[in-house]
Amino acid sequence: MSVIKTHEINLYAKLKNNYIRLRPLNDKHLPLLYKWNSDPEIVYWTDDLPEGEVYGKEDINGIYNYVSNIAYCFLLEVNGEPIGECWLEEMNIQEVSDMYPNLNVKRIDMMIGEKDWWGKGIGSAIVGMLTDYAFEHDGVDIMHIVSVADDNIRSQRAFLKTGSTKMILS
Repeated sequence: MSVIKTHEINLYAKLKNNYIRLRPLNDKHLPLLYKWNSDPEIVYWTDDLPEGEVYGKEDINGIYNYVSNIAYCFLLEVNGEPIGECWLEEMNIQEVSDMYPNLNVKRIDMMIGEKDWWGKGIGSAIVGMLTDYAFEHDGVDIMHIVSVADDNIRSQRAFLKTGSTKMILS
């Protein structure tokens, strides 16, 4: 039985001299997901775990099994090399869904697991690619950005560069 429910969507972009491809995530990519989700520095910047904590294989399998049933999950490749993953996900936070009754609300999550690619504009490209796909092909009404930590300036810039606005909920 598969851990990750897959799809058939491929998205492409070019950023400077780099070719970006978002390909369907599948079980063959689990070793990369285990690697990235067991690196404390990567997990610190991409998740809500306390500093120094990481995920085990069982947790990773559970996360990707759940998410792949409510999201398009992609492997992020640059010039043919896998460097991370991202999701275009149905909004699964009730208080956010309640803000937009009867609308198709999605969110984006991403992880650049190869640190050499941090700060190179890849995150902004991903946000742009997924946002364009969401509005042009997936019938999305609202993209709501959630869970960008105050100290994660790189991630905040990736969303702001693509036209997102920062909303502070009281």
